Amino acid sequence: MTPPLDHANAHVVRRVAVRAVVVRDGRLLLLQAHGGDVKMPGGGVEKGEGHQEALMREVQEETGYEVLRIGDRLTTVVETHPDVLDPARLFEMTSHYYDVEVSDGRGATHLSASEQEAGLVPVWLTVADALDANRSAMASGSAMACAQRETQVLTGLTLGG
Repeated sequence: MTPPLDHANAHVVRRVAVRAVVVRDGRLLLLQAHGGDVKMPGGGVEKGEGHQEALMREVQEETGYEVLRIGDRLTTVVETHPDVLDPARLFEMTSHYYDVEVSDGRGATHLSASEQEAGLVPVWLTVADALDANRSAMASGSAMACAQRETQVLTGLTLGG
């Protein structure tokens, strides 16, 4: 049995991510997985990259849409848990969510191997449908690891008219 992690003295692996909140006609641009759950487009900020560059790259890679405008940061979520690669360490993910506008036309996606394995496809859903999808997938045990974080953000999201 693994001893409990000493959070006060554990080495922390930190990662910064950016995520796009794209709203069009009352629907959100999301990525839906095989399990039915959804997440907002986005991912890790690479070395030497700023938030805007990372958002533009991630949205295009994952959805095929070109970013036209990056607006205000809407919220930030910090998650901390034992690192899956080294349980003696803590993993801390800080996700910054931005208001983003994308092009009308969509090009090809360029998903990573893990994104392909999850079956991620771009979809436009209402907040209510997205919440239902995540709650269902979490209840069935088929949700991605990020489903709880995304559900938290979706719950707090108010779409302007």
